[in-house]
Amino acid sequence: MLRGILNSKTLPQAVGQVARLTRGTSANYLIAHKEGEALNVETTPTNYDVLYPNKGWLVHANHFIGPRKVMIQDTARIVSPDTHLRQGRASKQLGSYGKGIDAKAFKRIFRDHGGSPDGICRHGEVLAPDLGRPLIFSTVFSIIMNMSQGTFELAVGQPCKTPYKIYGFTLEE
Repeated sequence: MLRGILNSKTLPQAVGQVARLTRGTSANYLIAHKEGEALNVETTPTNYDVLYPNKGWLVHANHFIGPRKVMIQDTARIVSPDTHLRQGRASKQLGSYGKGIDAKAFKRIFRDHGGSPDGICRHGEVLAPDLGRPLIFSTVFSIIMNMSQGTFELAVGQPCKTPYKIYGFTLEE
């Protein structure tokens, strides 16, 4: 799936890859183009929904937010109800920057511990102990991509503890 998206020259081609390829599980794909356009594709094994940025930006946590969400049995929001808090906090913080959003702002958002232990930056908290087995949720990496510059900053581990390293990539015409 990811290779198909990466091999696409345009956003419609990338969405087409997601639409036509077989999916074994639900997933979310945030897809951006160097020309400044981005969209979000929410998928189940049998369907998908495309969300376009509202107010120029997209925020997505671990639950379905598209218009078809009511027709989907979204187990993520049942097992991990903190996803709503993280979605809301990230959206609120991103909106507070207006047009002044930059990599530093994203880092502040990704390092957020508001509502701890259910913050955006997670540290191995156990969720849903009533399921009979512990579900341990932890932030394992954070990535900030700059499509126009062909760079990304990656923190492997919790972004509040791990420094971001800058990498470059080539954008083909």
